[in-house]
Amino acid sequence: MQHWAEDLQLDPYFDLVAEDEHPRKTVEDVLSEIETDPYNAFASDPSNDRKKQKFLKEYSDEETNLAVVMYMVDALQYFKDLPQDEIKKIAFEIATIGMGGIDPKKERGYEVPSIPGSNFSGYKTLAYYYVSWALAMPEMLNSLQMPFDKEYELAKTYISF
Repeated sequence: MQHWAEDLQLDPYFDLVAEDEHPRKTVEDVLSEIETDPYNAFASDPSNDRKKQKFLKEYSDEETNLAVVMYMVDALQYFKDLPQDEIKKIAFEIATIGMGGIDPKKERGYEVPSIPGSNFSGYKTLAYYYVSWALAMPEMLNSLQMPFDKEYELAKTYISF
């Protein structure tokens, strides 16, 4: 089924998931999960995991992505004077957007509620995502599994924090 969908270029519109990957949950289980992780930022989703692996495979072999560096410099400037709790709030908002997938090639359409007038491209959203987590929760940055470490280090050389 998946191969046919890829041949017909329909695969972006669905994900095949085995039934055993989604065990039955009671109401108490769901409420407990919501209390533990209200934004579902740390939950594992097989569909997102596959998309993340595809993204990592596609972009981690490339040299430094200068577009991401440019957007990270912009993000660093934006976050420079914001309090830590506001940066954290934005980080979770972008994580929520990321649960639906962020297409790096998308020209615009990603709106972050706490950033007025935001209508970000995919790469800009990914850059703000990475930078917000690097500033607000650096200990969790590796859990994002984004291949932008070199870009972030380069972007920081342009900004004095």
